[in-house]
Amino acid sequence: HRHYQELKERYSFVQLCKEPELAAQVALGPVRDFDFDAAILFSDILFPLEALGMGLNYSPGPQLGWTLTPETLVRLKTAEEAIGAMEFQREAMQATRALLPNSKSLIGFVGGPWTLFTYAVEGSHKGGLKEAKRWSSLFPSFCELIVPFLVKNIQLQIEGGAEIIMIFDTAAGELAPGIYHDLVAGSIQQMAAAFPGRIGYYSQGTQ
Repeated sequence: HRHYQELKERYSFVQLCKEPELAAQVALGPVRDFDFDAAILFSDILFPLEALGMGLNYSPGPQLGWTLTPETLVRLKTAEEAIGAMEFQREAMQATRALLPNSKSLIGFVGGPWTLFTYAVEGSHKGGLKEAKRWSSLFPSFCELIVPFLVKNIQLQIEGGAEIIMIFDTAAGELAPGIYHDLVAGSIQQMAAAFPGRIGYYSQGTQ
């Protein structure tokens, strides 16, 4: 989108995400140019991993400071310790809502627990996710930290003005249906139950 590319020439990706007025300008560009019915928070699904203590930089693609293993799991912060680092998303929502016509909706989003787990373990989402699958026994412990965090993150975005929150869980499509049901579905149900009627879900099926 030309509007985004022009902003990207002057600001870094992180600035566009974390400076609320800039995030609002990015989100509003497609609405203004194409008259879409809704604006979407301009952000990135990996900021929760940064907030939990894993570090994150873009050069230009995302790179975490370290990978998740059974040994490094203890380095992750709790939801209570980490959620303050996501305040910029509430402010970006408020800035977007303030400029968005009342006739337009505002959508927020978070990454799905399994997708965030794959990035935490592998540093990316590509290939067959062999390492994430190999360490899948670590996923329940990861969920004990990430699910409460994401619930707080969703609440923060709703308080900022979002009408619905999408859970983007693209990596879940790499799992066979039975494994998905046993391993991942419970965490999604837990998040959805906390916000009845306010959660959408998106994945990509490969099985």
